[in-house]
Amino acid sequence: MKTVRLIGILTAASLIVGSTACSSSPSPEGTKSTTTTAVSTTQTEAATTKASGAVNPLTGLEDMKSATSRPVAVMVGNNDKSRPQYGIEKADMLIEGETEGGITRIMAVFSDASRVPDAVGPVRSARSPFVKLAVALDTIYCHCGGSLGGKAELRSSGLAHIDGTSDGSAYWRDDGLRYSKGYEYSMLTSGSKLQSRIKKLELRTKANNPSPFTFGSKAGDKSATQVQLYLSSTQTISFKYNSKDKLYYKSNGTLENGTKHVTASGKQLTATNVILIYDERYVEESASQTDQGVNVYGYNMSGGSGQIMSGGTVRNIRWSRTDSGLSFTESDGSALTVAKGRTYLCFASTGYKDDMIIR
Repeated sequence: MKTVRLIGILTAASLIVGSTACSSSPSPEGTKSTTTTAVSTTQTEAATTKASGAVNPLTGLEDMKSATSRPVAVMVGNNDKSRPQYGIEKADMLIEGETEGGITRIMAVFSDASRVPDAVGPVRSARSPFVKLAVALDTIYCHCGGSLGGKAELRSSGLAHIDGTSDGSAYWRDDGLRYSKGYEYSMLTSGSKLQSRIKKLELRTKANNPSPFTFGSKAGDKSATQVQLYLSSTQTISFKYNSKDKLYYKSNGTLENGTKHVTASGKQLTATNVILIYDERYVEESASQTDQGVNVYGYNMSGGSGQIMSGGTVRNIRWSRTDSGLSFTESDGSALTVAKGRTYLCFASTGYKDDMIIR
């Protein structure tokens, strides 16, 4: 196992701005040091506010419509054939974790159906860890089919969902994707189609569960401008922090050799906050039970430890989940403070805890 590395960054590097579709890529924020850098406490504390009133409950940004709306979550593929994905760069929150055979998927969460862009996908099947998180966030869950565990979780939870295998009016198959990527990677959805179907089905559109976040400004005492996360035996992702726009830029792969995660729009995925939570993983369906011949994994999704990377620093956190909500706290038990903006939430097995690189 690799030892967790929390290495201070002593100098800042300038942002490299590209002119291609893979632009907006930052350079590493400085050079390595073998000592840990303490962050001044003068920038640590600021006024914090629980998401309320006319603000987006997922981002903390002013948003009259999303303030009381029920979120919509779209299940999106994330293997090579699924990329580049459509529309996920517009999501208010992105959640990534392993599903089967080392492959991860992404759940794109929009605070309101009207915020879903004209094309999102490829839409893929339900998986139980994502359904559990979708329930906690009180979303309308959008997917195409599901694993045995995913379908069972949908039944037991009673979560409102729109399944493309039985309710195709909210989705369509893109001919170009069908021929270039394959049938299973060709399903897309849109905000207009989802809004129409939600209205037809008379699904609840007002939020019941509270926002998982308290918004404000709080710095950790260790630097986190370069982050490398092991989400499975074969899936490593990395983030590089840009101090100019205060965003983390995502790549698939290691810090040294990763490929920028660019969507079909040509934009690299970014986040203001990166949250990593650890959980117990178990085999939900063995390789002998699946068509692909690989294990399908489930996660308890009840709670545990984690870390938040925000503003170029890292802090240890705790998290918990019930059907009534997703909750995060600081290590001292107080409500977790997150910066306003998109959050990229990753879940990983506790077995990978010592393999993470944060420096």
